[in-house]
Amino acid sequence: MRIRFFVLWVAASCVLSGCGDSDESFLPPDRIFLITIDTLRADHLGTLGYPRGLSPFLDGLATKSVLFTDTQSSISHTAPSLASMFTGLQPAQHQLLRNG
Repeated sequence: MRIRFFVLWVAASCVLSGCGDSDESFLPPDRIFLITIDTLRADHLGTLGYPRGLSPFLDGLATKSVLFTDTQSSISHTAPSLASMFTGLQPAQHQLLRNG
């Protein structure tokens, strides 16, 4: 099931902010923040074309970040999805298959 998750966008942008050519002048970031938002409709974000301006802070953050518009989740429930994101395992492997 293809789901566009803002959560994965933020996580991927945090990970990719440290990617690039390796040289001795590269300094790793002091802090990496993972922001997760449950039940956010990606099609209601201004940065993805929604005209009503309901997400000015997130839209501003998106202009300073890497934006991924074609992402997938391993499962549609929040807790198992986050478990997969943090462990790199599929839900069948970590056995967290539903919320609660």
